[in-house]
Amino acid sequence: MPTTFQEFLQQRGKANIQLGDIERDELYKEHRRLYFRERNKARKQSKKRIELWYSHNEYKELKKEAQQLEITVAQLLRDCIEGYREKRYVRSKDKGLQMVCFSLNKWGNLLNQLTYRANAFNTLSFSDIAELKKLFHRMNERIENELQFVPLEDLIRSEFEKNPRTLDHLETIINHLRQQAC
Repeated sequence: MPTTFQEFLQQRGKANIQLGDIERDELYKEHRRLYFRERNKARKQSKKRIELWYSHNEYKELKKEAQQLEITVAQLLRDCIEGYREKRYVRSKDKGLQMVCFSLNKWGNLLNQLTYRANAFNTLSFSDIAELKKLFHRMNERIENELQFVPLEDLIRSEFEKNPRTLDHLETIINHLRQQAC
């Protein structure tokens, strides 16, 4: 399939012929029609479209979460689907846990910057170290506030209240682990 109009004219044997405006326009329209038909056919073979319907409030919530992560809503949904397939958590609605992750990232970035300065200039200031300590203590406080010990029995009970098949799933997991251990 010719991609340019000039290639299309060469294929038709009309590349070096003087064409009238009407004939040229008709050939151009035919070229565009064929080009887009082939392009759409190739696109449909490589990609599939899926539609999801959300209420306005649900969509606003998704869009807000996507903006916080600085990605598109479509990418957020793709990540959620991929995370579900891989049985891992993709995102958390818990603001406290997000703040813990934010603190960890901020502390890690500062630590990297200070490490670079120490290696490059063989010096560190007391204010840099004090700022690092302050961030570490703030991060530690957030972790202690947000992450609490949950007894396993209480967790299983609460999950069982949400979904009665939880015990069946746990039993399957335990049996699988026993088979692997033997």
